[in-house]
Amino acid sequence: MENKYLFHYLKAPFLMDYVGKRATGGTIKHLNQNILVDFPVIHPSYDEQTKIGAFFSKLDNLITLHQRKGFV
Repeated sequence: MENKYLFHYLKAPFLMDYVGKRATGGTIKHLNQNILVDFPVIHPSYDEQTKIGAFFSKLDNLITLHQRKGFV
């Protein structure tokens, strides 16, 4: 699994939605290993993972640059 792809995949909001629906407990939610073990990860080809990871890294950098530009 390509690192940047996995980073951006796990950073996506659907992971928090998935965990939020399956976490146990009342006021304080608990996350156990079984919840994450069952989390579905889509595995495109390694070449596609590399391209997706690079795309989202560049997009994050572009967003950061535009945010900084607004503070100058």
